[in-house]
Amino acid sequence: MVAYEPTTFSRQSMNNVAGIIDVSPEINVKTAILQLPNIPLPVGFEDINDYLSAAFLAFMARICCLKTVCVGILANKNKIPDVALPLYSDICPGLFKINIHDELSSILNFCQKSLQKYHSSYSFLIDMFYRYPELRGRKQVPHHNIVLGCLIKKSSEIEFVEKVLHDSNILLLFENFGTEMHLLYNERPSQDFEHIKSVLKHFPTFLKSMVEIGNDAKLSEVSMVSTEEMPKLYPIYTYPEIIAESPFTAFETQCMATPNNIALTSTQCSMTYKQCYNEVKRLAKLISDRDLSPQFGNKIVALHLPNSLAYVISVMATVHADKAFLPLPLDYPPERLSFTMKDADVNIQIMTTETYERSDFTKIKNIETRVGIVGDEDIVIVEFKAEDKSVERNQREPKRRSSFIPMDDDIYYLMYTSGSTGRPKGVQVTKTGVLNLSRAQIELWGLNENDTIAQFASIGFDATISEIFTALLSGANFSSSAEE
Repeated sequence: MVAYEPTTFSRQSMNNVAGIIDVSPEINVKTAILQLPNIPLPVGFEDINDYLSAAFLAFMARICCLKTVCVGILANKNKIPDVALPLYSDICPGLFKINIHDELSSILNFCQKSLQKYHSSYSFLIDMFYRYPELRGRKQVPHHNIVLGCLIKKSSEIEFVEKVLHDSNILLLFENFGTEMHLLYNERPSQDFEHIKSVLKHFPTFLKSMVEIGNDAKLSEVSMVSTEEMPKLYPIYTYPEIIAESPFTAFETQCMATPNNIALTSTQCSMTYKQCYNEVKRLAKLISDRDLSPQFGNKIVALHLPNSLAYVISVMATVHADKAFLPLPLDYPPERLSFTMKDADVNIQIMTTETYERSDFTKIKNIETRVGIVGDEDIVIVEFKAEDKSVERNQREPKRRSSFIPMDDDIYYLMYTSGSTGRPKGVQVTKTGVLNLSRAQIELWGLNENDTIAQFASIGFDATISEIFTALLSGANFSSSAEE
């Protein structure tokens, strides 16, 4: 009695809470009937109802993946005098230890013997909760989730069912010589049993599978999904033919398909897909004109920008210029910023004019190109001379090997780790990875031109790449809130 905890189905906890909230004494009995397959009575069983009850316990262990199944058993009160009937419980708590990796034959035999034990032990006095200290504080009659048993046909059958459902959620009865399973439950406004019924609908399939697979098989091998249901519940996904293209090519296709749709919005301005594409091409030409360092085959452009439309346009312009971009958030400390640029051997950086004017480039030879307003920011392209970059710092610091690895042709951007486990490391992300992720997310989330995607993540996190490309490749509106 102490170990008894009613077995519930997955996602059923809300139903239990609803039952606690609904304290109405009124019982509104509803019945659902499930047709069961006409199966031969196995050897060792004398009654089909006993077999079905044992099979149902095995089903509960299989579908709930539990080693202990706790269900209520209708008590046998035939030998109890009528005057004493109210003193005895109508439901006996049944506890069954079942290992789903055991053979079906041993599990069914165990369940049959356990059920017979509960039937032969009759009932218990409800005042035992007062007589045993370990049971004190518990409700006199435990609340059950599922109760198994057989009803004796009598005039007070309805009253008895209502009494049982007062202390349980479901009463399961096997009727018509084992061809039907009756599901009786108390319909409450605050409680929904549709999920429970949908789970129990797999029991007929479970019975068929038991007969087909044989009693020598393990319980874990019994299927609960029919051959007809399998394609519906677990459809074989047919992957669409993938056209070899880059994310930017997909962006160009979207711009041609919806040129007048809004692509980018912020608190300062908005741009159509056509306007966005023109801005991307203008900035891409300025990037292509820069002379990148040939060291390590480097082609990285650092983007030291706030969350803004200018950042989105800079990302698309960089990849259109066949360069890889390196996001550098504005909140990076100077030491982290200097390390990252040096480690990645960056020669070109795009930043806002405001950030450029606040920066100290007196010890570094550089060439700056004023770009003007791009989206919602006034930006500048800064080119650093490789032979003069951080000369003084290089003399002060001991030489150490860069963690940078030569990039392949498919690289799209470089993202540095946080460095929490040591030195930050640059992670190369390919254009095929960006394209596949964006397409999968667009399909999974059902994104289209009617959607708006907000820029939420910092540019230092991969999530912002997902935000940008899922928006621009699906025709959605990308909305940016500029950093204060």
